[in-house]
Amino acid sequence: MGGKLCLAKNEDREKNVASIPTTFEMQKGRRDTIEPSIKAETSLSKKENTFSGTKLEIKNESDKSPSLKLNEETSESWQPQNYRLDNKRKFHNIVHSPYVLPADIEELDRLEIQHVIITHCFGKLFQMPIDKIISKSGAKILDVGCGPGSWTRDVANMYPLCEVHAIDMTKTFFNDIEKLPNTFFAVGNILEGLPYPDNHFDGIPKNMWEIAIKELVRVTKPGGFIECVEGSGSNLEQTGPLTKKLWDAGKTGPSNWNITDNMRNGGISIQAETPTSLPIGWGGKVGDLNLVNLKLIAESLKPFLMQAFEMNGEDFDKMCSKVVEEYPKYKSYLNVISVVGKKV
Repeated sequence: MGGKLCLAKNEDREKNVASIPTTFEMQKGRRDTIEPSIKAETSLSKKENTFSGTKLEIKNESDKSPSLKLNEETSESWQPQNYRLDNKRKFHNIVHSPYVLPADIEELDRLEIQHVIITHCFGKLFQMPIDKIISKSGAKILDVGCGPGSWTRDVANMYPLCEVHAIDMTKTFFNDIEKLPNTFFAVGNILEGLPYPDNHFDGIPKNMWEIAIKELVRVTKPGGFIECVEGSGSNLEQTGPLTKKLWDAGKTGPSNWNITDNMRNGGISIQAETPTSLPIGWGGKVGDLNLVNLKLIAESLKPFLMQAFEMNGEDFDKMCSKVVEEYPKYKSYLNVISVVGKKV
């Protein structure tokens, strides 16, 4: 995908990206409660798994309208010993995890934004050919690394007969989603094994690291599907000099990571590869949202990046402001790909 802008996968793609029916409001507000400051309402076709529009509002905390609430009741993962604080952000202390971003409400807000962006650009919640399967009673699908449960929520609402299971290292999904009758949540680390029997799920979407593939294959039914959606700094194109410097320093994944090859090496039969591109700060509302998304990522990684650049906080903030100016100037975009495989 390197070097190729995939906005026009079909003849309407570029038009859709430039004119997404998204309402976007950003207001500065305190973030010291467990009520997320984002409310997203997605409109999806129940017949075709197609995406037709999203209303996303980033609210001031003083807005007391109904909102999703974070569930942090009794899970051991929410106990203080499983977290560390850095730059006033909460990070998990879970051993053997490659996830370097925070585990707090600000990160959950960002993941909600990211879910909206990716769903818009792919036009669907998933690329797996499982519409008919999960429209029937008895079907099971698993969301590994579910975060706040954004994808889980949308699939559960669209397919009410399907059991939609979700798992994450920390109990960060929202109470409102957990109350859906066909959702089932668990706390666990895929690198330590999933708490599900063999051959259990019809489909699994996953942002996937190589070490997790065997476990995903184990819990997927024969003939079931696994979908991986990934994008990384190596897939960032048309960058300015400071942008490249920042992204090179922030890379956390393996430089030789190839989703298709690693899925195939894990015994998965590749069925489809679907690329798309996410504009940053240009191309309409999606570009605006993606700019916010990347600004939040940079802020989350601030302690790590300050150390990498040997900068103080003030100088780092100045550099990030210049990077934000470079994104639309150079028409930067991030390539993302969905790879669908089948367990044979």
